[in-house]
Amino acid sequence: MRKTTPGLESLIAPFSLSKFLTHHWPRKHFVIHGGRKTVKPLLELPQLQSIDALVESWPDKVLVNLPDFDDEKNSISMNQNDARKLYDSNLNLIFLSPEEHFPSIGIWLDKIRKDLSMTLAARPRCIVYASPNGKGAKPHFDQNTNFILQVKGQKRWFLAPNKNVTYPLTRHVMNSKVPVDLLPYSQLPFPKKMPKDSIEIVLKPGSLLFLPRGLWHTTEAMGESISLNFTFTPPTWIHYLISALTNQLSSDVRWRDTADGITSANSKTKKEALQKFSGLLRSLSEELKNADAKDLLLNSENRKVRYRRRPTSKVSIGAKVVSVRSQGGLVKLELDKPLRSLLIWICRNRSLFDSSDIINRFHELDTEERVSYALESLVEADIIEPVIDRV
Repeated sequence: MRKTTPGLESLIAPFSLSKFLTHHWPRKHFVIHGGRKTVKPLLELPQLQSIDALVESWPDKVLVNLPDFDDEKNSISMNQNDARKLYDSNLNLIFLSPEEHFPSIGIWLDKIRKDLSMTLAARPRCIVYASPNGKGAKPHFDQNTNFILQVKGQKRWFLAPNKNVTYPLTRHVMNSKVPVDLLPYSQLPFPKKMPKDSIEIVLKPGSLLFLPRGLWHTTEAMGESISLNFTFTPPTWIHYLISALTNQLSSDVRWRDTADGITSANSKTKKEALQKFSGLLRSLSEELKNADAKDLLLNSENRKVRYRRRPTSKVSIGAKVVSVRSQGGLVKLELDKPLRSLLIWICRNRSLFDSSDIINRFHELDTEERVSYALESLVEADIIEPVIDRV
């Protein structure tokens, strides 16, 4: 018997990989059903056979959706046993990054990423959703793309085109406050219920749904349901341009200079600052006229900022206060819950990490802005230090 090879081809079989990449990836949804032998290794993973098997094998915290808020944005992190009890109270459970605990899932994730010709900048990660009967996710759209494999039970999905925003950079839940960074390129108002042109899809064990970024969708479990998501956030052209420009401009002392005077109350000082900025922009415009796309893309990928715990600093995490003793002396900090959780992980982690590692692991820190603030705070406190990693 032919052994299944992990990867996208097996995930979507018997549909052709070339046809999927030509006709569906990355913008058109795709679904396939049936008892497909090619996904049998995933469907038969011992850890995913039941909610009890999943909880018993899970070594980390579990996210639990709060009552009346069937959305992962409104969730709390707790130990496995307490989460299991709340599942019996009809609450959704979310298991983040199972690839870190179950190596076989990690092999599939990495191969699918490579089949899609994506780098690690796409933030590949997996999520396991365990939903009691009748529970699911509120209508929303995501900024990432998902491959959803139904492992146990059935789940009803409703999908609809998004006529308010194309290629969103931020997630949004229907009937919640619109994120500020979505406003500049969205057509308001957003709908208050799923659009009339929604389609219904019922996923059964072995079904696979490819969900492009931006599609409105909502879900409902038909009995107990366990599904495995392979999630990616492919870089946009904005990402490559900003990354390339940051790397290029940081080597120019003029751009590294302090932007003094831009917000000055003194009109003369502010005018001089604006003139200086205008000069820098004219210089950049001339450089970009002769820019080579290949060189810019190379420049966007050849340097990456990672972080590590500062070895000379001693950190003591108390019930309310974190004490940091470094070469600069003793500093005491009061950190909110997300930062405390991040700090505990950093103290246990001896490997280099970057912002995508944090976004994948810490649900409360799910945007670049929040992660940047967290990293800056920890750098200032001498807890971590940046490392330029050439890739």
